[in-house]
Amino acid sequence: MTHCADKGFRVLEAIFATLAITLTWSLYSPVGTLNSLRNINFAKYILTPLDYKIPFWTFPIYAYSIAFLVIPIVAISCVWFRWQEKAHVRMVIASFFPMTFLAFLIFTLFPVSIISIKSVPDLSGMAGIDIELLRGTYAITNPWNAFPSIHIATGTLGFRLLQATFRNKAVLIFYGIWFLVMALGTLTLQYHSIADVLAGLLLAESTFRLAQKYQSEISNFYDAISRTTRISFWLLFLGTLVTIHGYASAYDLYKGTI
Repeated sequence: MTHCADKGFRVLEAIFATLAITLTWSLYSPVGTLNSLRNINFAKYILTPLDYKIPFWTFPIYAYSIAFLVIPIVAISCVWFRWQEKAHVRMVIASFFPMTFLAFLIFTLFPVSIISIKSVPDLSGMAGIDIELLRGTYAITNPWNAFPSIHIATGTLGFRLLQATFRNKAVLIFYGIWFLVMALGTLTLQYHSIADVLAGLLLAESTFRLAQKYQSEISNFYDAISRTTRISFWLLFLGTLVTIHGYASAYDLYKGTI
């Protein structure tokens, strides 16, 4: 009975993690709602002469535009593929959530956009699926979320989590090709500067290494907490995320009447 209960709790933990990853990742929109009310821009402080020499190339938009689907799918897959290994699941959690929340905090405290400095490339007279995708992404791009590059940060973390989870060369090669094209697009599509890319790499690598290094300690600390308290925490966390999404959606709908 104890074994069955433990197994059931691990499944419940994986379900909670799945919901939390989805809701946390989609906080990008509520954070955008908050920061769209601000006009601060520090972009001019992180552009280098090399950034102005990067050519405009639209092909990577195909890889770039699906990143927001790929990243949560990868994180959730890493949870469920080895859901019975509690230390591994908690390592995924301990790397994904701190990295994501830290990136959102930086977006809020230090809004950055290179598009407002370098200007959106002129797409008039250009046609094609890539151009239409680019027009769509430019239309929803916010002037605050460039540093660090969330695409690079989560893409790097995704690769590291896949390395730790699957240890399958085919999976890593396929993902690696997608990541390289997407990463190239962060620069050639004029969304990010070199500093944004480097900051994203540093953020992902540091959070992953810390979570991996202290994997056992994190798991043991978590186990020391009663199951009732853990469930309560997860429910509180998920409820908070849902509430944030609800208020942000209401604000977007009614333009500040709440």
